[in-house]
Amino acid sequence: YCYYKPSCICNTHANGLWCAGFDMKIYVLGDEGSTQFFLDSHHRDKVTDITSSVCGSRVATASLDKSIRIWDVSSRQMISVLVGHLQPIFSISFSAGPDAIFSGSLDGQIKSWQIDARVVKSTMAGHKGKVFVHGGAVAPQAFSCCIDGTARVWDPETCGEIERLVSKPEDEFTCIAVSDDDRRIVTCTASGRVFIRPVHFHHFGQIAKLAFIGPNELMTCSYDKIIKLWDVGVGTEVGKLIGHNKEVMQFDAARVGSRIMATTASIDGSCQVWDLVQGSRLAKMQISKKGVLCTSIQPDKGVIAAGTVEGNVHLFDATTFLEFCTCAGHTGMIRAVKFVLGGEMLVSTSEDSTARIWFTSNGQYASVLSGHMSAITCASLNGEGTVLLTGSKDTTLRSWDLNAALASKLLVGHKAALTSVIFLPLQPSRLLTAANDGTCKVWDIESLKTETTIPGNSNVRSLACSGDGQVVVMGDNSGTVQTLKGLDLAFIRTVRSDSGPVLHLSINHNGKHCCATFQDGSARHFNPTTGEVHAAPPIVDGMWMCSQFSHDSKLLALGLDDGQTHVMNPSTGNVLFKFHGHKFRITCICFDADDEYILTGSFDCDIRVWHAENGMLRTVIRGHAAPVLSLCAMKFGPFIVSVSADRTARVWHNLTTEQLFLLSAHGSGVVDVAIDERGMVATSSQDHTCRLWNLIPPWGKDLGSQISYMTGHTGIVRHCDITRDGKYALSCGSEGSVRMWSIASGNCSRQLDGHHFPCTICSFIPVPTDPRRYAVTADTKGMIFFWDIEESKMVVSMKLPTKITAVCVSHDSNVVALGDANGDMQLLELQGFMAYLSKEQKPGIGSIAGDSIAQIE
Repeated sequence: YCYYKPSCICNTHANGLWCAGFDMKIYVLGDEGSTQFFLDSHHRDKVTDITSSVCGSRVATASLDKSIRIWDVSSRQMISVLVGHLQPIFSISFSAGPDAIFSGSLDGQIKSWQIDARVVKSTMAGHKGKVFVHGGAVAPQAFSCCIDGTARVWDPETCGEIERLVSKPEDEFTCIAVSDDDRRIVTCTASGRVFIRPVHFHHFGQIAKLAFIGPNELMTCSYDKIIKLWDVGVGTEVGKLIGHNKEVMQFDAARVGSRIMATTASIDGSCQVWDLVQGSRLAKMQISKKGVLCTSIQPDKGVIAAGTVEGNVHLFDATTFLEFCTCAGHTGMIRAVKFVLGGEMLVSTSEDSTARIWFTSNGQYASVLSGHMSAITCASLNGEGTVLLTGSKDTTLRSWDLNAALASKLLVGHKAALTSVIFLPLQPSRLLTAANDGTCKVWDIESLKTETTIPGNSNVRSLACSGDGQVVVMGDNSGTVQTLKGLDLAFIRTVRSDSGPVLHLSINHNGKHCCATFQDGSARHFNPTTGEVHAAPPIVDGMWMCSQFSHDSKLLALGLDDGQTHVMNPSTGNVLFKFHGHKFRITCICFDADDEYILTGSFDCDIRVWHAENGMLRTVIRGHAAPVLSLCAMKFGPFIVSVSADRTARVWHNLTTEQLFLLSAHGSGVVDVAIDERGMVATSSQDHTCRLWNLIPPWGKDLGSQISYMTGHTGIVRHCDITRDGKYALSCGSEGSVRMWSIASGNCSRQLDGHHFPCTICSFIPVPTDPRRYAVTADTKGMIFFWDIEESKMVVSMKLPTKITAVCVSHDSNVVALGDANGDMQLLELQGFMAYLSKEQKPGIGSIAGDSIAQIE
């Protein structure tokens, strides 16, 4: 449609496609591809880029004439012209809001513009040459790449570089894109390589302190002069406080009256007070010429304390922000201040090797805690405010009982100065420390011994623990925040592969045979307990997609991407039969209840029934209008249930091919099906629901009727399961929640919260004494949770280093096999979980076992 070469295109959703050409015109294309109209761009040179806002209400164009022009989509009128670059502009992108836009130019600069005011908000410089830019969809970050071979993430408020990716020296980045959640960045190079990398938002300087201020809210401060607020559940930044001129050393947060308030201490000599709900500054107290190092709030008494480099502690009224007294006596700089004994007294630690206790009301000196041989660098109080921990440059840790004559306990183990110390919630006798020797240690304060040592890649500066004790976060010298979770499963073997992600796992009834298929098309057959390799499936031209063992473990069926199915003897490895008939890849395989027939589902929408004895085709079942995704045979009779991407589940007689009932209440694709021994069917769907269907014989008029409609998930319900007695159902969703449902009422009886990422698998663990009580769940970040559903708590957890792509549990509940995106398979013996069942031990929630911490996310 353009008179000259078209240069760029963008989608305005309801208002069609807007295309800009080198002829300096803008064309708007309709749904059928026809030109609705065209506009004069008013640019004086070729248009190089066009982009639309997230809501599609505005369109921006950039040109070689060094200008940006903003258009209103509904009126098709130009509403603004932005001028400021000294070189041609090659890239533009809207930020999180419609009033902000980024531009990249040949001069290597990125500019952030406020459209309505027509002004440059900030300029980010550092690239050398032509820059391509992409605005963040969630937060106002700028992502850029350049022909200088670097890709960067910028903070437009500070103009600071947050992160950098570097290509090979001889390569150049030529374009960039960012995912809708700002979590992944895609860059392309002149040589044709594509990089897909996760984006790690962090501070641009050393983290001085971090702490939880809510169940999922984390607060951090850094040497980059910024205080940030994070949502730990989704791992994103949700706010920032900017106002200090130099490094921010410490903060404290509390509810004072009707306000959620925070105080911050900085080297700029000020202590500032913030309203965290509004994100605004309430007061600035300039109290030192050399710097303020620490601060604390006592909400009940309404007092703010701040310690300075000069060695004084200043006390302020939290309502008027006026200073009412100063505590003087230390001869070294103050490193920490803590209110104790209900706020009646204040403890300060100093580099003069002492800790002092003061009366809060008048600032009078009460007592001195001496014993360290060098400067005290960190301190922490227990939940009751009766025990004080102090860490020092002398590498020791001391515990002080503030009620019992101030006697101290000495803990020795670190090889360098301590940087942080915290008590672990719900475990009053355990504490966690960090030091400049690059390690963190877990201590038992009663025995004065180290329980666990956690090695690190960088010196940890600050520690924090969530209120439920399940999450510990660490901030290090590189500005990165890391997360730790307790793990209690014992690895018995790792089967490694260079074949790519695991596509499918199956395990036989007694747990002695396991088959795994991989993305490179290969398959492996082994003993999951001993790791012994059994007879391998044959090498074929196609890809092995899925596998299934017969109930008696005498046959193993494997499906290929070309529509073939091979049946082999798992003991000898001999291929017994090859099934040909499907036109496209095999998606699922199952054996009927008597192992007499093998059923295969395919992308060709058909289900084929094969004789397991001679490999002959018995019949073909047709009816689905989209690929068959899952098959499940009933425990009684020749009946199967199939689910499909056509939004339906169907019940078939697998010998007569008669469709007995159509289960078609779902509003989107059905992704999983589960059947109990009686014939109760559960289906999960992309419509965020789970539905229950009655297929219990004897069949009457209510055959196939929907008996329950379970809503509550806010994401795709990826997996479902039913207890053997048919009384309860389990489901997991892409929003991360796991729910147990009462089949009789359709109501949610339990919700298991713990996953912070989409759940991919959920299953009841068959325990004869109580088949509904225990379950296993997994998510996309490698977290595996074992649950006591009756008590709604996680009893054992583990972390794999990458996304879990396949999971199966042996029928005796002793072995679980997990396949991941790296192509590795972890075979786990459920020692900790089975011990919990036998009541030999109960792993503590949030406990950190020394040999079990295998991954830091």
